[in-house]
Order: sequence, then structure tokens, then C-alpha cells
Amino acid sequence: MVPLDNWVPRDLKDLRVFRAFKEAGIKVVEVQHGVISSNHHAYCYLKSFDPVQFPDVILTNGQRETEVFDASNAFPVSQVIPVGSYIIDHYAQKSFDLMSTGKPRILFTL
Repeated sequence: MVPLDNWVPRDLKDLRVFRAFKEAGIKVVEVQHGVISSNHHAYCYLKSFDPVQFPDVILTNGQRETEVFDASNAFPVSQVIPVGSYIIDHYAQKSFDLMSTGKPRILFTL
């Protein structure tokens, strides 16, 4: 049997699972699964809560999301690590010479 050192939750709805794993000494890592912004009620807190009900680490899609967890946010996470970036950021930094074909183009991302 392989020991379970880390567990990646699928959803923040069941904070009891976070507590159980952390009390058992298992580090909880959350992978960004949607938008993280200063307007998102699940990630922005004015009041501190017991950190045992929250992930130890959040892996974000990019650097921009790490700024949500600054000093003004009481969300009790010990580490926020950017592990990638949005594809839209990639295209924003590229030259759009391919647009000069005269054909209409639509760019979207999921």
C-alpha cells in the first residue's frame, strides 16, 4: 500500500474533510478550479477562521491570483504557489501578425 502524504480536494464545500485530514497529519493541497478574485466569497475573508478547515497550499493558474491572498485578506492559507498561467495571458504577449490576413478571427478560452 502506498502511503497517502497529500490529498487534493475536489471542492471546498466539505471543510470537515480538510479538518479530518489535517488532524491526521495529511497536508491538504487545493488546485485552482475556477476564478479566484478579490470578489470571490470563498477566497476573501475579513475575519480569521481556524486554519485547520482550510488547505495548507493553493496551487494557482498564475501570479495574478496570488495577489488575492495579500495582507488585507484573512484567508488562512500558508502557501499560494503559481504553477502556470492563463492561455489568454500567453496570447496577450504575442504578436498578432496572423490577424493581418484580413479574415475575421475570434479568440476565446475556457
